[in-house]
Order: sequence, then structure tokens, then C-alpha cells
Amino acid sequence: MLAKESSVENGRLCSRSGPLPPEILSEIFNFCLPSESTRTNTFLHLLPPLTLTWVCRYWRNLCLSLPSLWTDVIIGHHGTDPVGDARILDMWIPRSGCLPMSFKLNHESKDELDDLYFDSSQTYTNGIRTLIGKSLACVHRWRKFEIHALDVSMLEQVFAAQVIDAPQLECLGFSADHLGFFGDVRRLDFSLCSSLKTICLRTPMICPTNTAIMENMTNLELWFCTSIEDCLQWIDICPALERLFVRLFCSRPELLEQVTEWASSEPRQGTMRHLQQLTHLEIYGTSSETDLGPLIDVLNVPALRALQVTMFDMLDVDPDWTHILDCVRRSHPPLETLKISGTPMLTEDILECLELLPGLTKLSLGKAHQADILIQALSVPQHNLRAGENNMLPGAMHERVVCPSLRALDIANSVWTLELLVDMIASRCLRNHVTESSGGHANLEKLYIYETPAAALKRHHIIRECLDQGLSIVEREPDRLQDIFSPPRIVPT
Repeated sequence: MLAKESSVENGRLCSRSGPLPPEILSEIFNFCLPSESTRTNTFLHLLPPLTLTWVCRYWRNLCLSLPSLWTDVIIGHHGTDPVGDARILDMWIPRSGCLPMSFKLNHESKDELDDLYFDSSQTYTNGIRTLIGKSLACVHRWRKFEIHALDVSMLEQVFAAQVIDAPQLECLGFSADHLGFFGDVRRLDFSLCSSLKTICLRTPMICPTNTAIMENMTNLELWFCTSIEDCLQWIDICPALERLFVRLFCSRPELLEQVTEWASSEPRQGTMRHLQQLTHLEIYGTSSETDLGPLIDVLNVPALRALQVTMFDMLDVDPDWTHILDCVRRSHPPLETLKISGTPMLTEDILECLELLPGLTKLSLGKAHQADILIQALSVPQHNLRAGENNMLPGAMHERVVCPSLRALDIANSVWTLELLVDMIASRCLRNHVTESSGGHANLEKLYIYETPAAALKRHHIIRECLDQGLSIVEREPDRLQDIFSPPRIVPT
């Protein structure tokens, strides 16, 4: 009977004694499940497990008896109707039984329909509310919940709950097309999310109300942070962070022309935060009123391996801006990756910082700094002299190799002199240019530069030799402030 109902392809999954046992076929079905990238790029209803149910009655019944096939939902990436996608939840949620579920709801509008979608009577808004309502009905089973909507107001059902009762939740993400820095602060209590490891907030004005420590939180992304106090409040309840990403839009809440009420106890800015497990820190300052220095000053990060500080040359402050250097002196981190772009930091302070970080393998330097002095300082000794000592730039002479482990240098945000850059590259790429007194150092493997001057650099005969020796020159666009303000297009992975 089964053979008559099965397609030819299904018949191939038979042994001589008959159809494969359900245990083996179940394992095959699990291997058929698409990856997250495939789910993102293809309509969910055109992928397994749903397509497996179309083959024959036997396969359908077996698929419906396996809750593990129905635990991941990714919808909305192709402009699908939220109302229609709600029907997918009606299938997936009951079929997943009692297992933890992952939801990725990425529903945004097309630009020409934005005004229509903002009308609360329209299909989009009703559809989003339906999707959130169905998801909230099984909040106790959330393993991952990430949602991208047209506006943060569409997510009010989540915030209305105030307390997220999701003991199995590991990853939570909110993002919106339209960003608003005014109005009410949305508050959520995460104290019942004991398994929570990652929070990604790509929309402003969301803060925690719980003061209980979130011991399992390791990854925090605050894309639109409106004050240092806001950031510190998160840090205070997440002492086990391993990765922290912050975009600070205003370090003084009063500039937002609103009274911001955060937790019952305001975080103390002068108190040192000891983040013993933090390995990656990425922070951005995005206005002339945003100084990242006070935030850096209260962080002790002895395990830090990657640090990125980007300020777009917008802050006009006292030149004695030594916050990054002070952090390195205080924490003694084993930094491997460092990006300093557009900060008020003096060149001599950057040089001192580099001398304290012999383990750096990737370095990125930004616009406001004197790139030629830094490039010459990175040259292997006796190759930072070109045509005699009279051409030596002040502060560039070093007796030992600065950043001996350096393998990648990014100067796409800097302006530099061709011959000085060629000298430095040659001293780090061509072994026959290195003297015995220079000591050991790693070869420079990658150079990131702006595409306009790349052609002239590649034509240089010494650089061609370095390319033959394995150097890779990567062309990229400089960092742009307007990219920071672009809304996220997809929910974070």
C-alpha cells in the first residue's frame, strides 16, 4: 500500500525488506532541515519540514509526530503579509509540542506604503499584533525571539506585559525601521529569564526594570543608547558580559528635552565596573555632545581582546583625552584587535598605548590622528629612516618593534604619505629588508585602505614585491556617520 502511494523518489528510501524504519527516516528528516541562512532567503512554506509532508501520507504522519521539526520559525523577509504569516504560526506552534521555539519575525514595509502602514486600521498593524499575540501565547517556550517592525510602537504588546516570563529564552532582539528618541521609555523586567544570554536592542528607549543580576548574560548590543546612565544600568546587572556593543547618541539625557526615569536607583557613574570576562568592546560616539571618555573611565577589562572606539571627529574637548590609554594601563588587557577612529586622542598617547600592547594582530587608525607619525613608528627599526635622519618625523624613532605581532593594518580612515607607507610595508613584509637588530616580528598580511589611493600604491615596485610575498591589499570605503543612523534591515542573527 505504501509503495503505491509513494513517489519514485520516496521508493528509493526502502531497503529490501521494506520501507525504512521510522527511527532512521526521522533522522534523515532532521538532516533535511534548512540552515538559518536558507530560511532567511527562501519562503518558509517552500522548505522542509512542510514540503516533506507533501510526499506521501506516511511521510506526513511521521513529520507531524516529530515536534523537533517545527521549532524554528523565520518569516517576513520577503515582504510577506503578516496576516498570512500568522497562519504559519498556527501550523508550527502546535506541531512543535512542548519544545522550546525560536522566532525570527522580520516584517517591514515598503517605503511608498509607510504612511498607509502607520494607520492602525490597516492590514500591516493588525497582522503584526496577531503575530505578537500568537508568539506571546507560548512565551514560556521561547528559546529565541527576534522581531523587526516598522516602528517600535508596533511592539507595545510585548512591553505591556512588563515582565517577560520566559525561563528558556536565550536570545532576545528588537529592531525597528523608524527610530524615535522621544516619548515614553519602554521598560521590561528580565528577572524571570534565567537562561538569557544575548540581548540586542536596535531601537532606543528600552531599559530594564529589574535590579536582579542576570548571571548568564554574555552578549549585549545597545544600538541607540541615549545616555551613559542607560548603558551603565545594563552593565550593572550583566557582570558576566563577554561582548558589549554600544552606540551612544547623547551622554547628557537633558539634551533630549525630556526627564528620563530609569530604575529606582540611579547608577553611579564614578563606580568602577569590573567586567572580568569581557573580551570584545565596541563603542561609538555619534554627536558633538557625546563623550565616550566617562564610560571608558569606569571600565576595568582585564580579559579584553578586541577594542573599537569610533567618534567620527565630532567631539571638541580638551586635548588631554587619555581615556583609552588609562584603560590599557589600568586593565593590562591582552588586546589583539584595536580600532581608534576619530577620537580626540593625541598621537603620542596612541603611540604609548601601542607600546603597551605587544600582542596586537590587527590595528585600525582613524582620521584625526597624524597617520604618518604612526605609520613610521610601526616601521621595523632602521627602516623608519628614509634618506637620512633629517627626514625623520618627530616621535617616530623606536629602539624596538612596535606591535611585533601585527598582521593586519586598516588605514582606510586616514591620510598618509605614499613613500612612508611603502617603507613601513617593506620593513614588515620583506625579510631581506629586516636587520638582525630589529628582532622578530610577524609579517604584515593585510592592508585595508581607501579605494582611491589604492591604485597608486599597488603600482609601486616595492609593493608589487610585497604582494608576491603574500601581502593582501583590501579596498574599502571609509567609515561614514550616516551609516550609523541607517535603520537595521534585518533582525540580528
